[in-house]
Amino acid sequence: MNYKVKISEILEKLLKAKSITMVELSERTGIKYGRIVSWRHKNNPKVGPEIMICAIFLNVSLSYLLFGEEEPRR
Repeated sequence: MNYKVKISEILEKLLKAKSITMVELSERTGIKYGRIVSWRHKNNPKVGPEIMICAIFLNVSLSYLLFGEEEPRR
């Protein structure tokens, strides 16, 4: 697994595929808009509950949202 954080490009891809804006994501999840903007423009998120809320809302794993890959099953 490549552990390079790719949330910026993954978030852009997911929002486009689901036709959701960053404003809508903020309103529908309660995550501050500024936080989403920082995820979108930087690849250095602080992992916490907001990242997990975003992954759940977008129906992807935390691993996929952060790294663009699923964790291998053990």
